[in-house]
Amino acid sequence: MKSSPCLCVSLLLSASCLAGEPLMFNEWGVTQADDGSSVGALTMLSDEAGFGEFCFYKDKSCTWELLINIECKVGDDNLIFANSTSSYSSLVAKCYGKSAKGKLFVYAFSWKDLEGLIKQPTNVSQVAFAFPLKDSQFRVVRFSLNGLRESTGMLERRFFKGAQPASLSDQTM
Repeated sequence: MKSSPCLCVSLLLSASCLAGEPLMFNEWGVTQADDGSSVGALTMLSDEAGFGEFCFYKDKSCTWELLINIECKVGDDNLIFANSTSSYSSLVAKCYGKSAKGKLFVYAFSWKDLEGLIKQPTNVSQVAFAFPLKDSQFRVVRFSLNGLRESTGMLERRFFKGAQPASLSDQTM
């Protein structure tokens, strides 16, 4: 059974769910769940929206997740438009319902689909997501990618190495 991305929301929205302070790389941070079951590299727009990559040790899988206050139905696939400073794409995002705190909804993307958009080429500085609403309207959120490479690099090195760290401070940098 796949881990629920909703678990990652608690990483983002509740300091009590963090195993220590997140390691910061400009506007991105790396953190892990208290129980060590997952790690995440993420950025937040105050409490309005969040975006990041999360990896689950039990499932040996990673997802890109977007948290935003746009209601969705659990299990539904939603078409979302994304663009970066170098390319654009339409993406399918699965809804996982409300976050643990009940403020934001969790949308998960295919890890592979998003990687090319935000990591290639190396000069990408921002990504935006546009959500179709009703009456021909869209809601757009933009995230800085300043610190993305460093934070996801750390996350992926630790995760793909297969070691479940006791804490993020177990890092050699």
